[in-house]
Amino acid sequence: MASPMWDLAHAVWQFAPMCGDGDRWLEGRPGAPDRPARIAALVGGYGLGAGRADELADMVADHTRS
Repeated sequence: MASPMWDLAHAVWQFAPMCGDGDRWLEGRPGAPDRPARIAALVGGYGLGAGRADELADMVADHTRS
């Protein structure tokens, strides 16, 4: 079981997605995703307070490294 913040970090990593625009993950898509808008939608839907943005960024970085 993961913490709710880890789950949100995973969602950001997967659905933003956190990869380069030339990554195979994006093959077949019409263009680069609007990552800031996607991240804002996830964070807004989750109800994460602005004071926890740094914590989320650290978790996304940890998730990307793992």
